[in-house]
Amino acid sequence: MNGFDPDEVKATKIMRVTERAERAYRRGKKSKERPWPRYVYGKKFFEHLGASFRTIKGQEEMLLCNVVYEVDEYVPCSMRRVRDIGQQVLDELEATAGIEYHGEDTWPGPEIHLITALGMSLVRCQQIEDYIANSFLLGISKKQKSQYTTINDLRDGWKKRL
Repeated sequence: MNGFDPDEVKATKIMRVTERAERAYRRGKKSKERPWPRYVYGKKFFEHLGASFRTIKGQEEMLLCNVVYEVDEYVPCSMRRVRDIGQQVLDELEATAGIEYHGEDTWPGPEIHLITALGMSLVRCQQIEDYIANSFLLGISKKQKSQYTTINDLRDGWKKRL
């Protein structure tokens, strides 16, 4: 194990390294300084393993096989496991903590279309309620009706009275 006894090391994540990732590392200039198999240096290696990267509030994060790592540098001991994500984690939580997740928010086939239509209808009803709440009824006498020809004329007449 790279010069360490098995009782001296701790594994955070064990996964198969693809031949493509190994070949890419061996071709890189970092391999000349630190030949394979040793500690891996550089972001390219993790890109070849299929990792995704993002930066949040100045902290770079790497997602690799449903595990999120905080990364200071792509060198040993500069990556920390932060959290697990994905279906596998939900399954593990259900098994260990007794938390049950049954996919409450997933609907097969035509049910999702029905739920979407209901949601759109609800939004439209709320828009109509808002229009009604912000509207007013106009009541004018026959005398005022004959005095003004358009609603804008009526409004202008009210402004003059105020």
